[in-house]
Amino acid sequence: MDNKTNKEIKRWFDRNPITETQTPQCTSLEEALEAVERALPGKRDMALLAMAVYISRLVDLKTPLWLMFVGVPSSAKTEIARMLTYALCIYFLDSLTENAFVSGSKTKTGEEPKDLLPLLDDKCFVIKDFTTTLSQREESVRKILGDLTSIYDDSFAKHSPVRGTIEYHAFFSLLCCVTPQALNRHQRYMNQIGPRFLFYRVPASIEEEVNKGLEVLWSSEDSRSRVREAQEKVSSYCNYIEESVSEKRLEKESKEVISYLNNLAKFIARARGMVLTRNAEFVNKEGETISFYEPVEIQIEDPYRALLQLRVLARSLATVKGKSSVAFSEMDLVKQVALSSMPADRSLLLSVIARENKDWTAKEIADNLGISHKTALRQLDELVSLKVVVKSEGGLGLAHIYRIKPVFESLLYSSTEFMSHPPTETQTPQETVVSSNKTSDQLTDGELLKIFLGATIKESIHD
Repeated sequence: MDNKTNKEIKRWFDRNPITETQTPQCTSLEEALEAVERALPGKRDMALLAMAVYISRLVDLKTPLWLMFVGVPSSAKTEIARMLTYALCIYFLDSLTENAFVSGSKTKTGEEPKDLLPLLDDKCFVIKDFTTTLSQREESVRKILGDLTSIYDDSFAKHSPVRGTIEYHAFFSLLCCVTPQALNRHQRYMNQIGPRFLFYRVPASIEEEVNKGLEVLWSSEDSRSRVREAQEKVSSYCNYIEESVSEKRLEKESKEVISYLNNLAKFIARARGMVLTRNAEFVNKEGETISFYEPVEIQIEDPYRALLQLRVLARSLATVKGKSSVAFSEMDLVKQVALSSMPADRSLLLSVIARENKDWTAKEIADNLGISHKTALRQLDELVSLKVVVKSEGGLGLAHIYRIKPVFESLLYSSTEFMSHPPTETQTPQETVVSSNKTSDQLTDGELLKIFLGATIKESIHD
């Protein structure tokens, strides 16, 4: 942990001394989130995710939760990460160097170096500025990402002529902050060697949130005191959860939640797959030369790791909220993370398609994203190759049309549409009709959930 953070923690404990008979200070989740809202308007979801990452190492002892906050500068990524400042099992660094985890050499005095990896065991590791790490030389960045890939699987061994073979076993959760531009240069490589990170792309602040943030800065009350209060409350709540998490275990997920997470894992495994293409062309009947991108190699991971990552995230969110089991209310934030955990160009393209359940042309998508028609075609054809999007003829010489593969539609589109038009086994999405006489307000939670998941309704529901 850096010296500045150590001093902050010492000052906090000086103000909040704990005696043998005194119960450590703790707050409710709502208190902590309200403090975050006062300091950083509109960042409640990010605070929930940060707390989930912190507690995840105790929720699942086999699958580490590694999450990156991806946002433009001044989007409160670092401020939210620092909400965990006073948590008991935290380790902060600003950035990483090439051989930070395990050094291959000894110090100038011949002493063993202080390797980072053993210091991280059973902790939440926070890298406040991963952008700096990803801005190093390409070889250094790939070395760090390769080391992280190995470390994720609980053990890491390195050999050097000076120290011999050094092996460590370390299990820790990880929270990083990075800008989109820095990440985009390396995300495809990260997926190529095997994705270990989940991502949360920080949404652009709405006008109301921006205005509240400006009010905080102009307030007569020091904004730093609000941030400090939020840090203390969030950290205190995390410490409280950490003490109690071993006393109660989550109940098994419902069939509906399991089905949803399974489908989401299949989606993310395909959406973050690798497609190697080459430029090809042909001459049509009119004698025109038509160029297109032809897939050469497709790499799609099995959905097992994605499921484990999404499951530990869902369980950690439920634990932070004090629930006895994972409920469907956790799925909205889990889905946001899943849709962020793919190359940025695909994420942006799918965000356009997700606006409306209809047939889309490449031109419509290009116009919405402000990219060229050729780029939109290439990205769409990649998603077709990965079997996330289906492509069909427009008819009458019209352009090809694209839409989400039916099995994944319930993941992208809002629940309202699926409550109104639940698909049946024999109906295509366009032909869906309502088989219920009830409105969405009259349906039970279980019925709403089945419809939202795109489950087949074989019997009509009567009033």
